[in-house]
Amino acid sequence: AAALSAHYQKLASGNRRKTFPEIETLQGIATAFELPLYRVMEMAGVDLGLPDDAAGAEVRRIAALGSQITADLDLLIRHIQALGG
Repeated sequence: AAALSAHYQKLASGNRRKTFPEIETLQGIATAFELPLYRVMEMAGVDLGLPDDAAGAEVRRIAALGSQITADLDLLIRHIQALGG
């Protein structure tokens, strides 16, 4: 998925169009490739004014930590439930 994302970002960086695909089209692409809509919009060349890549990397790191904590809590809950019966 990362290689695909990098490919589309490269394509979007050369995008000099004044028009963009309809939002419904972008939503369909996001769903099909299991990507966040904002990422597909960026790939289409829309400047969303989001933080630069360094800040984005920090946000992704924090999100990954949150996901790991959630997974750990789910595992803990399953173990507790198994002990209880």
